[in-house]
Amino acid sequence: MKERTAWKKAAVLPKPLIGTGQALEKFRQGIRLQGGDERIVDEPERLPAARLHLRVASAASGFVTGTNCEQFGIALAMLGGGR
Repeated sequence: MKERTAWKKAAVLPKPLIGTGQALEKFRQGIRLQGGDERIVDEPERLPAARLHLRVASAASGFVTGTNCEQFGIALAMLGGGR
């Protein structure tokens, strides 16, 4: 029962921070502290764009309900991405 209460509190906690803009400012601060360009928050077009794009059509409608994160990580590393 305590776990349910904790989740309810956690769901309510960020709402005023989002509404007042404090959460967005914290996000900007995090970017700035890591040496990034915080202007991307308001100007996402400043982010680099992929040179290649591939549109993949789904065989069925619906939602993604699960992924294999390890395979995504391996594919990302093979493409030169990562930290």
